[in-house]
Amino acid sequence: MAFEKFSRLNDLPQLARHPEIKRFAKFIVVGGVNFLFYYSVFVLLIFSEVTPTRAVIIATTLGVLFNFCTHGRVVFKSGNLRLLPRFIAVYVVQCGLNVLSLRLLLAAGVPVLLAEAVVVAVLAVLTYIALSMFVFNKRIAAPHHVTNEESALENGFYSR
Repeated sequence: MAFEKFSRLNDLPQLARHPEIKRFAKFIVVGGVNFLFYYSVFVLLIFSEVTPTRAVIIATTLGVLFNFCTHGRVVFKSGNLRLLPRFIAVYVVQCGLNVLSLRLLLAAGVPVLLAEAVVVAVLAVLTYIALSMFVFNKRIAAPHHVTNEESALENGFYSR
């Protein structure tokens, strides 16, 4: 694991400078802006008497493109629109988890606005992991294009 070597308390300053920690911190700050956008839409819809499930779906839908621009460009340094379908897929899963978690908390008697704030906080960590692994992962995002020469070499049709 990338963080194994940071096992002592005096290693914390070095850990704080680790690129992945810095990127996660940026994700959280940018995510705060995204959250304000999302949560404002959610609250407006709740006060407009839209059901919580519909409010989550509408607010998530409106927030996805905004989030793609902010997270893609600021956090992951990519505005590549080819990544948008995978980005949307992550948010479809995130939206489903949000709706399910919100329903569970509401059934437990947690007030709707507090429940959604808690759910979003937990989902922020899971969303960062998913975006890092499945959307903005350089090995996935920029697949190696094999040249004709490389293809011929791999198939044994060409020798140097």
